[in-house]
Amino acid sequence: VKDLFYYPHKILEYHSKKFYSIIAEAGGKIIGHFAFLLVPDATVAEVGIVVVDPFYKGRGIMNQMMEQVLKKAESVGLDAVFGEAIMYHTFSQKSNLSHGFTESAFMLGKMPEEITIENNALTKAYKRGSVLIGYRFFHKMKKKLYLPKVYQEQIEETYLNAGVSFKLKKRKQTKTPPHIFLNYQFDPPSNIGKIRVDAYGKDFNQKFLHLVSQLRAKHCDMIYVDVSLERIPKIDKVIKIINKRGFFYSGVMFLVHNRGDYLRLQLKHSDKIGNKNYLCHSDFCKNLVTYVKEDEKRCKFGK
Repeated sequence: VKDLFYYPHKILEYHSKKFYSIIAEAGGKIIGHFAFLLVPDATVAEVGIVVVDPFYKGRGIMNQMMEQVLKKAESVGLDAVFGEAIMYHTFSQKSNLSHGFTESAFMLGKMPEEITIENNALTKAYKRGSVLIGYRFFHKMKKKLYLPKVYQEQIEETYLNAGVSFKLKKRKQTKTPPHIFLNYQFDPPSNIGKIRVDAYGKDFNQKFLHLVSQLRAKHCDMIYVDVSLERIPKIDKVIKIINKRGFFYSGVMFLVHNRGDYLRLQLKHSDKIGNKNYLCHSDFCKNLVTYVKEDEKRCKFGK
């Protein structure tokens, strides 16, 4: 979607269908732009595509545009928006928190290695950067969840931090289906792959390994797995299989598929992934980063 913004005729074609834009204007000249990108099959959107004319820097224009973006997102009926705060510096993290965002996931390697920030040494390491996912909710709904025991405490803390109430579902003994459907997405521009898991079946291990192998063959730098927290009674078995393949904790993605909440796991598949080029502003971020690092070691050594 982000490539559309280089072509004016595509902006006209897809505005209100794939994204909404807010612009800042002064004296008949456009001096800033901010958008939110609609997530397919979801009632959330990603905020981003922010630019401000360098001549107008330091005047609070980005914050004013953010306020209008949030108003517009709520007015079109979204339940929430989320942002990816770049972790090379804390400016975007502070900005999101000041606008009522709550942090939920730490994604390694999400930013391409060629991204740079003026006068920032961390962006000169030519390593893929990380992002901190934060949500701003307009409507909160009580959730019924299956939580994997290995991550239960951390997930509960994330829900508490977000102010989203939930209760645990009873794990009824149900017959395991013989077949399930898994799917993946591959995004060539970012060189990132993603697998979505909505069910567990007897052939889960085989099908999951097949998809991972396909994404590895495409030489993805990062692979993420989204596991439904609402639809899988045998979620412990699912997480055990995924952990065994080296995938470790990233965080919670709220409402990201058909209003469902998902646990996101991640796998490095490149030596370009930075492990030092990130900073934290909030205590929640610091604790989350520590947790992710420890879980990466646990999954790497099969503990």
